[in-house]
Amino acid sequence: RSRYMQAATRISHPALPIDFLITDCPAPAALSAYADQLDGADCADVVRLCEPTAYDAGALGARGCTVHDEMAFEDGGVPLPFQVTAWRQLCQQDELAGMTTIAVHCYSGIGRAPLMVAVALIDAGVAVDEAVDYIRKARRGAINRKQLAWL
Repeated sequence: RSRYMQAATRISHPALPIDFLITDCPAPAALSAYADQLDGADCADVVRLCEPTAYDAGALGARGCTVHDEMAFEDGGVPLPFQVTAWRQLCQQDELAGMTTIAVHCYSGIGRAPLMVAVALIDAGVAVDEAVDYIRKARRGAINRKQLAWL
């Protein structure tokens, strides 16, 4: 686990029509507690940006959560265009459906997951620097240099 391991972080911004819950990758033994956390945050969609073998998505599915694996990309890296499109489509779909929160995680919750939330902030009209600063205030160590340059 990362030395930056931290609790779930809700990202809510006036420009965003939906909130995001950035988390670390749940350990298989902690899936029930993770599902409880998702229930409490009103999350029906979980975007898993790390390996699909990290835990059994069926355990969350049984609790009413859909785990999305199609957007996963390399640790420390940046998403491909089709992954950004899938992310934007999910955000729009959940907004139109009246959903309030999307959970998103990578392994440690400081690279890939915050990066995708930054994309949503930028899409909502927030300047790149402001979006990154906003996330970093809530999620220490978020977004590496390569990811920042990509934004």
